[in-house]
Amino acid sequence: MDESKIRDRLRQLTFILDCRRAGDAVIDAIRELAERIDVSDETLLLREGDVRGTFGFVLLDGRVSVIKSEREPVVVDSPALIGEMQQFSISGSRSASVLTLGSCMLLRFDWPTLYATLEERLRELDFQQVKDAVRRSSWNHATNFDD
Repeated sequence: MDESKIRDRLRQLTFILDCRRAGDAVIDAIRELAERIDVSDETLLLREGDVRGTFGFVLLDGRVSVIKSEREPVVVDSPALIGEMQQFSISGSRSASVLTLGSCMLLRFDWPTLYATLEERLRELDFQQVKDAVRRSSWNHATNFDD
């Protein structure tokens, strides 16, 4: 996938759309900080309850299954933000496991590093808008399990 296609995928993310003015800066920061990874079918990206790591993913291509204890799995198609809910957990643990369904292309990044970079580059109001957009994305993911 070439750079323009990756940026197009990032522009489709709900939290980027919600950022309005800061969207391009968020895309630039993700591209600068994220590592592109290609994974095979049935790769466990995140494990429910895990407290290690502060990373998140952008699913650029493929599908994943989000598996939460005592709930039906939810299939998520690309593009999607994955792993954002941990930063809002009081315990700091992962709220669900994420398993790839087929091969997937992802961007992997560290949340604290992304936030620190954006805080340096954005006006305070725009930075807060980014954080609020990620929080809304997290809330929307959480409510998918209630259906």
